[in-house]
Amino acid sequence: AGEPWGARLGSIKKKGGDSHFDAAQCARADEAHRRLSSLSTMAAWRGLLRTRQMQADSAAKAACSGEASCSRLQTVERLSESLRLLSKTVSEVTGDSGYESALREMAARHV
Repeated sequence: AGEPWGARLGSIKKKGGDSHFDAAQCARADEAHRRLSSLSTMAAWRGLLRTRQMQADSAAKAACSGEASCSRLQTVERLSESLRLLSKTVSEVTGDSGYESALREMAARHV
């Protein structure tokens, strides 16, 4: 997260001692920082889900590629394991303690 952008902008002083940015500009910078933080959190969760989905897709293609040494039972087992891992990842993301609050914050900030 780091230091809020408004605080950083407020600390930039002109030679005369005044700030380069007024309070309204600093407030807008803080809001932008909060929006970006929300978006970054959701992007990280999406990345986890996307990675797991790609792994499941690859496993499904491999399982269904018609390998002579792969029985139907083995194919079903491979696909089931891929779906289990994907479901686990979805549960981890949606079960994260910050998930609901992040969704509410994003909705409130129109992210």
